[in-house]
Amino acid sequence: MAAASVDFFKWAAAYDSAGPEQRSLIGHEAWMASQPAPVLRLDSAAPVQDLVATVLSELR
Repeated sequence: MAAASVDFFKWAAAYDSAGPEQRSLIGHEAWMASQPAPVLRLDSAAPVQDLVATVLSELR
């Protein structure tokens, strides 16, 4: 279990800066850009009420 945790934390620490050689932000951004449907981006720093309002406005 400890080794798995160490591996996970190493991956997580590199997520924002790693390239396509591993699951990373750049890979996920490319995947989202390739989706035929719109992608709704929500910032978890925003209040929940604002997030809900954003989602509801996009559904209308």
